[in-house]
Amino acid sequence: MGLVMLISSSLIAGIVLGMVLIACDEWMKRRKLARQMARQMAEPSLQSDPESEEQGYKISNRGWRVQDSEDGLRLSSLYGSGSRLWSPFNRLAARCYTIGHPAPATDCECGIYSVDNIAYSSGSVIGTISCWGKVVIHAMGARSQYAYPRTIDGIRCDMCRNIVADLSGVKVYSIPSYYLFYCSACFNPKWHSARFALPASLIIDELQRVYGLEEETADVRNRNED
Repeated sequence: MGLVMLISSSLIAGIVLGMVLIACDEWMKRRKLARQMARQMAEPSLQSDPESEEQGYKISNRGWRVQDSEDGLRLSSLYGSGSRLWSPFNRLAARCYTIGHPAPATDCECGIYSVDNIAYSSGSVIGTISCWGKVVIHAMGARSQYAYPRTIDGIRCDMCRNIVADLSGVKVYSIPSYYLFYCSACFNPKWHSARFALPASLIIDELQRVYGLEEETADVRNRNED
């Protein structure tokens, strides 16, 4: 009798493990596809020749990743050599990591990216930035010399990639590198433990506080970068 129960338990455990592995594999495939689509859509300003170059001030759209630092939550750039943290109350200054010339250059891909249509941005947190200094204008966006976050307007679900302005039901998970955001439609209690999920509103509120966005007084155009 004991042997039969042991065999039955082993079979059930094997079936459950198989179901979990299948579900995880499907989730990874969906996530990989979503990220490939997002990468293809990201920063479309690279896909067209510069239309003009100017010195001035511009408000534009972009997205960020959210990650922990030694000093707390920070916004960070996603791709390439620009993958770095945005420092609170200090402008982000563009750098060219390929050639080393002043950024942005018309005949290069350096600069701080922004897009005219928020749908073409990338990242889990989306909003607007203030851009100034030298600004290279493209058909669908721009590359600027300096930038600072202006508003945080919502999140992009890391599963379905939909943009969500209403944070009700949006959950956030912390993994070693950064935070993942899941909309209410994609959050599944069967696979996402509620014990480790944080309301997205807590993360967004903290970011707004850290960067001074809640008071809309974060004008750092005359400040130097650390």
